[in-house]
Amino acid sequence: CYPKLVGAHAGWLVILAHRCGCFVYAWESGRSRARRLAANLRLNSIDEGVKLFAKRVSQMPGERIDEDVPTSVGQITLLKMDIDGPDSAAMRGAEKLFEQRLVKCVQFLSFPR
Repeated sequence: CYPKLVGAHAGWLVILAHRCGCFVYAWESGRSRARRLAANLRLNSIDEGVKLFAKRVSQMPGERIDEDVPTSVGQITLLKMDIDGPDSAAMRGAEKLFEQRLVKCVQFLSFPR
């Protein structure tokens, strides 16, 4: 089980997925949100099994999701995106994962302006 949570916010889904036995990759671009997520992981005694990226995601080099996730993880159970803005750019930054058919399910939340 390998969920990828982009826009992890306070981390309730990160914690739930970890408790279900998943190795979780989580991205949060806001520094205060990333600190809150890290604190919530510590409060829940989670020090392994979660890889937290405190950075923005897009299709630009250095910001791509597919640069952070090794293809050796195999099947990605869930790619959840809730990033309040550059959603399509983040999706393009994961295209290598889609090309290799590694993503089983996508939850994409978009808030049109």
